[in-house]
Amino acid sequence: MHVAFDVSVLDTPEPTGVERACSNLLRALARRRTGHRFTLVAPRRIPPLPPLSEEFGTALLETDRPGALWRERLLPDFVKERAIDLFHSPVAAFPLTATCRKLVTMHEVPWLEPGTEGDEGRRATHRIWAYLDATYADRIVCVSERTATNLVSLYREAERKVRIVHHGVEERFRPLDSSEVDEEALVRAGIPPGPYFLFVGKARARKNLVHAVRAFRVFLDRTAAPHRLVLAGPGGAPLAEALERSRHLGLSSRVIATGFVPDDDLVTLYNRADALLFLSYSEGFGLPPLEAMACGTPVVASDRGAIPEVVGDAAAIVGPDDPLAIASALRRIVEDADHRADLVRRGRERAARFTWEKTAEAILSIYAEG
Repeated sequence: MHVAFDVSVLDTPEPTGVERACSNLLRALARRRTGHRFTLVAPRRIPPLPPLSEEFGTALLETDRPGALWRERLLPDFVKERAIDLFHSPVAAFPLTATCRKLVTMHEVPWLEPGTEGDEGRRATHRIWAYLDATYADRIVCVSERTATNLVSLYREAERKVRIVHHGVEERFRPLDSSEVDEEALVRAGIPPGPYFLFVGKARARKNLVHAVRAFRVFLDRTAAPHRLVLAGPGGAPLAEALERSRHLGLSSRVIATGFVPDDDLVTLYNRADALLFLSYSEGFGLPPLEAMACGTPVVASDRGAIPEVVGDAAAIVGPDDPLAIASALRRIVEDADHRADLVRRGRERAARFTWEKTAEAILSIYAEG
């Protein structure tokens, strides 16, 4: 089978959830030696790619102005010329008129989730592609039961097309012994010596950073602990709002924004954190909780979206709008050694269930459906 795989999503200097998932799926497919032929396509330039096997080639769809409709303008002819059997998109966008099977990926249906109103920028585009996927795609990969349920609630005809395929956890995310910890990673991130709690992700309204700061203030008031709160990831208006709130609460020196952190450094940040805070109002999946668990770091997670589906009983589950409950969960992790050890054990067991090899196997099964 000749598969055209859209890698345009990787054309970013600061890859986070969707981009990292795409890259890891490609790695896992390359390790399997599938017998298929893959052509990785993108407009204007081929983005940086992970190491791949000889089954993978690239094709640059040259254009000076890719625009939002580049797939529709450039790919139908390409599909005919290269005799493409299947177009695989790691996002919801795909060439509607291409004469091949079309496999798309739906990561989330955010407008159905409460608390996401600050992320309206792309809502119209999300809605359009949800309809087009449900109507014209041959198969739709949903990365969680939550996403699948939301999509089918809107478009019943999508039910027969939907296949649920979870993301995996990279092997690099594991507990490090003292000799393996990269102290320079902490320096590069601007994290001073001492204990800290960690948030990882791109700053968006639904990530709920303000309540993380409020809960951290409550935790400090109750414990007088020396901890800091580290917000790791690309910035934006929600991060600025959270930092402003930290100033109002007298936490300017205790809340640290690192900016984007590369994956190799992120392993050390997870390992050194006393807990990961993941308080989103909505997630289609959520990689950071599993990555933290794989590193042996306890997780305090929101009860919204797909997060409970992903973390199971291996995290402290809290309401994202309840700073008192969040602070109590953090305090118990810090003060109750048995509870912490139990979360660490259950977290590592939970994370081990999610591998990119399983993800690749599921994707190949979808390829074979015909």
